[in-house]
Amino acid sequence: MHADVRWLIPDRVFCMTLEGTLTSEYLDAALAQCRALLAQDRAAPVHVILDLTATQRDETMIVKLKQSVDELRKMHPPQPRAGWTIIADSMPNQIVKSIGASITQVIKIRTRFTTGVQEGLDFLRRIDATLPAADQELNTPS
Repeated sequence: MHADVRWLIPDRVFCMTLEGTLTSEYLDAALAQCRALLAQDRAAPVHVILDLTATQRDETMIVKLKQSVDELRKMHPPQPRAGWTIIADSMPNQIVKSIGASITQVIKIRTRFTTGVQEGLDFLRRIDATLPAADQELNTPS
């Protein structure tokens, strides 16, 4: 398992990419990296992309994954400085998506499920006019 946390757009959009077999330990370690990044005070909203497109997981990880996504959402600062949490998953679990959508509406945390990182970036650019255009981006996703 490999976890990589990097800025896609400096100080605005960061991506946590998990690769390999997903385990609770690796998920916790990646969340600790995110916590350190989000703990810093910033004027503009910071958006998070959780990239699960290169992970293998079994059904026993669904509960832990949902708990981790909830923890990631809670790391965001309060509105209006809260950014979006984008979950990029090429094979999303419909039950987790449904539960996640219901919870985020109730607690007013903005979450979007996409099938890839670029789709998530495109969505963020459409809803956040303060993000630089794609041709101005410094760190493109791989």
